[in-house]
Amino acid sequence: MNPSAAYIFFLVIIFFQSNGLTLLASPVEVVHSSLFLKKKKQIIHLYQQKRYTKANALIEELLPLVDDKLEGGELHFYQAYCKFYNKDYLSSSDQFHGYVKKYPCALQTEEAVFMRGYSLACKDVDIRLDQKVTYDAIRCISYYLTAYPTGTYIEQAQDALQRLQSRLMRKDFAACCSYMQLGYWHAAVVTLKIFQQTYPDTLLKKEVLSLLVKSYRNLAMETSNEADKQKMKTYVEQFSKQLKSLSEAENSSIIQQPSI
Repeated sequence: MNPSAAYIFFLVIIFFQSNGLTLLASPVEVVHSSLFLKKKKQIIHLYQQKRYTKANALIEELLPLVDDKLEGGELHFYQAYCKFYNKDYLSSSDQFHGYVKKYPCALQTEEAVFMRGYSLACKDVDIRLDQKVTYDAIRCISYYLTAYPTGTYIEQAQDALQRLQSRLMRKDFAACCSYMQLGYWHAAVVTLKIFQQTYPDTLLKKEVLSLLVKSYRNLAMETSNEADKQKMKTYVEQFSKQLKSLSEAENSSIIQQPSI
């Protein structure tokens, strides 16, 4: 090597060292990269075979070794789906939310925003229990619909939202029925009227009207005050007429349907 070439090479070495760079990957880095690629290939293979528990375990092993943001994001995304398909919906939702916070500009951000709420929507919650998960799911899915009005998952989000609202409706109707079973007629009337206002398009209109008629009849029988008794009977007549009109409208609709 001539003196000028040696001098230039020396300057290049100094430049790389002063900027924390190396000309070649060290043996440790090569082994690290090779190990990572091997593990990642195993994760993808397990995931494709739907062996989500094993794939998730490998991801847990690999994540501490990952410095690259892109690779780390991909692993986090796989992990969120592993938890989703294992029906660990609460953890899955948290994982997708964490992904959005950590990688807000990633290509999968919209999908992760949707999956955060959809994971919660998939959680089966008994209508007799607290509905915090249901309300959280509605909030997250509503956010997705607002943030991505023409998004890829609009139809799925709307379907999920409808199911969640139906769950709340069934819970509220069950509460009305509970008051009826206990003979708390005043409480039944109040909750039934609130139900009508909250769910004006419910398919349970006839059931609600029937329960209102029954509640007011029982209130009329229980009261000794003639004015109150007459008032209750007026309500019975009012809701009986509404129930009759609704039944007639349904029957008329059935008759008008063309036969095949």
